[in-house]
Amino acid sequence: MSVGLAVTIAVLCLIVALGIAWAWRRAARQSRIFRRLAPALVEWDAFEKLLADRTDQSHFLERHGPMTYEEEQRGRALTGILAAAGVDGHPVDAGRWRTHEDLRCALDYAHAQWAAGVRPPRGVFRLRFAEAIGDGFAAGSETRAATAHALVIVRKGLAITAFPVVAPDASVAWEPVQTSRASGMV
Repeated sequence: MSVGLAVTIAVLCLIVALGIAWAWRRAARQSRIFRRLAPALVEWDAFEKLLADRTDQSHFLERHGPMTYEEEQRGRALTGILAAAGVDGHPVDAGRWRTHEDLRCALDYAHAQWAAGVRPPRGVFRLRFAEAIGDGFAAGSETRAATAHALVIVRKGLAITAFPVVAPDASVAWEPVQTSRASGMV
């Protein structure tokens, strides 16, 4: 075998290996993107309404939406960091909504109450659903817990945040709310 032929074969093998590596990296990247977007694609109508509700100050989707990963919420509960939303702080209770529709229902309820003149202290609406609407982790814990409780915070009629409450305070009154899955939105 000539040296030229051996070099040609080696270069072709290198090109093929680089091509396979590039294709593998691209497929892995597309898989990560799809994993992040899949919840929105499944519930497009609710997701689109949530996008319309967002303001510069709101963060209900970035920190607590169904598009966040369980591992991100666990990390936030343990370290305070939620890289996808640019949050870096101390460990806190961290919860995420199971569906965009449940998040939409909570925001609709709070907006309807606000429009009817209800103004809870600091704009905090405490909601209790008939079924679990989210899950998360208590600060410092690696144990995932499901919850049927949520908070929606409204300022000047705009939703700032809405999140599932992992460890609800039983001594506080929680307003009962039904999801659209149960018997229509409130």
